[in-house]
This record gives sequence, structure tokens and C-alpha cells, in this order.
Amino acid sequence: MTGNKVKYYGITRAILVHLTAAALMLLPLGARAQRTMRGQWYAGAAATSTLSPKAGSYPGFGIEAGRYTMTARWSASIRGIVPAGSDFGSLTASGAWMYRAAATSNRALNLYCGGGAFLGVDFDEVNGAVREVISDGGTDSSATWSQGDDGSVRHSSFTYGLEPAAELELFITRKAALVAVASLPIRLLTRQETLSLRASAGVRINF
Repeated sequence: MTGNKVKYYGITRAILVHLTAAALMLLPLGARAQRTMRGQWYAGAAATSTLSPKAGSYPGFGIEAGRYTMTARWSASIRGIVPAGSDFGSLTASGAWMYRAAATSNRALNLYCGGGAFLGVDFDEVNGAVREVISDGGTDSSATWSQGDDGSVRHSSFTYGLEPAAELELFITRKAALVAVASLPIRLLTRQETLSLRASAGVRINF
């Protein structure tokens, strides 16, 4: 019995030693497997559309570039919304800061909360808007935007605002992620809705 106990003890000890060694070897691999790192740059593209008050209205697209910090990320982006019928489109530039509110241990799935600010131009017709911007070096920023100085109807106007947002980031490979965003644009000056709920979906590539 004593010999068997010694034998079983030796086998158990050997198994534990090998498991411990394997765990120690895998620890640095796990650290390297983290999907985002401090100082890492990324770029992305997304399709976007209004959810409310008119679902499916104001469809558009956006491109962005940014960088991760230890607990957040910041980005700069350009978004275009296509004019359709009586709806005005827009072209805006924005900057945002998003805090990582929750994440898995390897950051394959992340939840960000935060927001940003944007400014740009609302327009109903591209050629007319371009001619106005070139001719007067800017756009009419009055409260009504209904007419230009000569009484003609303007095709463009200045817009700006704030945009709180929440984002889910899911990495499907080491460097590529799917992104889903819900945001609440607050347009302080616009020909679109002052307040709306928007959804965006796209991809993000880390470098």
C-alpha cells in the first residue's frame, strides 16, 4: 500500500508540475492575444441610418481613424448622409472619445460609452451646395436657412452639434472587428431633425 501511495503521489506531482509549466507558458500568449493595446491605431468604415423618429430615413456612411488608450479610445471621422426627396443630407467632420465600460478578459468583445462633437454642412443638392460654398466661402447660418441674401433659396447651411453614443466592438480575427453603434445626435443647428436616434454598423481594422 505504501508503495502504491508513493507511486500515485509521484504521478500526481508530475501532472501538477506539467500543468503549472503549461499555464506559465500560456500566460504570455494570453497577454499577446488581447485584441486592443494602449497606443494602437485603427481605421474603420460603417453604414448608418436613422432609427427614430423616421426609421430608415437619412441613410449614410462614415469613415474613421483613431487610437486606443488603456481604458478608452478616441477617433476622428467623416460622415456623409445622402439627401433624398425633401430630406436634407449632410457632410460632417467629428471627434469623439469613448470609454471602455465593459470588456472580456482578452478584449475580444468591448462595450464603449461616450460621445463627440461634429460640424459641417447640410444640403439638399450637391452641385448647388458646392457652388454656394465656393462663391461665398461658407454657408448661411441664420435660423431659417430659407433664402440667400439675394432672395434665392439656398441649397446648403452650416450645421453642428453633439452626439452621445454606445458601441459594441466584436473581434472576429486578431485585427478585424465588427462594430455596432447606437447614437443620439443633438443638432444645435440643422435642416434635419434636432434630435434623433441613429444606428451604425461596420468594420474596424487594427494596425
